[in-house]
Amino acid sequence: MITFLLKLFTGNPLSMLWIAGGIALAAFLAGGSAAWMVQGWRLDAVKAEYAAFVTKVKAVGDAQNAATKLKDAENKTRMEKANAENARTKSALAVALNSLRNTRPSSSFVPAAPAGAKRPDLACYDRAEYSRATGKLVEGLRGFADECTAATVDLNTAKDWAKPN
Repeated sequence: MITFLLKLFTGNPLSMLWIAGGIALAAFLAGGSAAWMVQGWRLDAVKAEYAAFVTKVKAVGDAQNAATKLKDAENKTRMEKANAENARTKSALAVALNSLRNTRPSSSFVPAAPAGAKRPDLACYDRAEYSRATGKLVEGLRGFADECTAATVDLNTAKDWAKPN
């Protein structure tokens, strides 16, 4: 049988070409199959790594969401507490300012004309106009001072609220 095959190989060059082509095809199929298997293994490994990554990121994200919700609830409680304290402070401030303003006598800063003046009506100012103007000025300054004091209370409340426990 071996002699037959040898005669077939050496006797017909076209059969040698067919045999060489068959060997090349078999080698190509074997190499391609091996490469396909190796790439499949690599793909499976990458898919498993990706699934682990997705699971890890989801766990970290869920933990962060839980921590954020907890921190938001804590901040809301602190804000409500700070707002209540702010309202109490502003109310106490308003009461204190009103009591100070009401206890102070509202006498005029302008002295009366001297008793021995020949003509007290010839003074260089109009007493009623001066009193009205100073009253308006004092009222405006008090309003501005009240706004500034309220802003200071708000700022102190915001600083206390923002300060970590």
